[in-house]
Amino acid sequence: SPSICQQYVASLLSPVRAKRRDAIILHYMDAVLVCASTDSKLQHTLDLAVKVLTSAGFQLQEDKVQRMPPWKYLDLEIAKLEINCNPKTLAALHSFCGSLNWVRPWLGLTNEDLDPLFNLLKGERELASPRELTPEAKTVIKKVHKALSERQAH
Repeated sequence: SPSICQQYVASLLSPVRAKRRDAIILHYMDAVLVCASTDSKLQHTLDLAVKVLTSAGFQLQEDKVQRMPPWKYLDLEIAKLEINCNPKTLAALHSFCGSLNWVRPWLGLTNEDLDPLFNLLKGERELASPRELTPEAKTVIKKVHKALSERQAH
């Protein structure tokens, strides 16, 4: 079950998170994102996370490890200084907002910070219905860009 998988991986990564409080480790199912403020902190945290997961029997696919931007995590594409997002439909906006919900706490953003984006989900319910970013929503995306640019990720 997905929730059991989430809990199990969280329990495995918990000691790494405790040891490396200066880094961020996000996971969802088989996707793990490791962020830190310097390359050396990042490499150390990544090494610890990989060791813990492989010791528990998980297999790391080296070709899936992303060391250069842009990094892809869930439906986000994280570039060195930006997140590439300009959702044109309700479906794309829904996916983007869902992904932001996962990383929001680690970026120091609140639900209220993201409200201008979430408000765009209201209205027409057809997934293909067009959406256009408001000036307020564009400001939110800039805030997300800033938070992401202060992190390094693999």
